[in-house]
Amino acid sequence: MLSDSDYIITSCRLQGHLTQIAVNFNVISFHLLHLVSQSSDCQ
Repeated sequence: MLSDSDYIITSCRLQGHLTQIAVNFNVISFHLLHLVSQSSDCQ
């Protein structure tokens, strides 16, 4: 079984990973939107 401190450390790490994923997703979607808006300007 995990002790309370192990659980807290694990949940903090998980939260950090989720934050990193969310940031990466925002960056990727921002770049995609930027590409789409650029390509629509060309037409």
